[in-house]
Amino acid sequence: MQNPVNDCLILIDSYLSQEYVIKGNPDTTFRQAAIRTLPNTMLELEAFHIIDVRGQDISNKPLSQYEGKAKLLRIM
Repeated sequence: MQNPVNDCLILIDSYLSQEYVIKGNPDTTFRQAAIRTLPNTMLELEAFHIIDVRGQDISNKPLSQYEGKAKLLRIM
């Protein structure tokens, strides 16, 4: 039986030098989980992408499709 909640450590860009754990149901996207979990200052970003260790954009993929650390990239 699968765990109903997936976790992913997300490495915030080097500007902040912080890691946050984002959580959600397996079908929650990384973008949705980040918006719900990250501090309000992150919500003020106009746009951002979440990329995996290979540089692939996983922002709109469900949490169930990736495990491990990811990086949040600000789009200025």
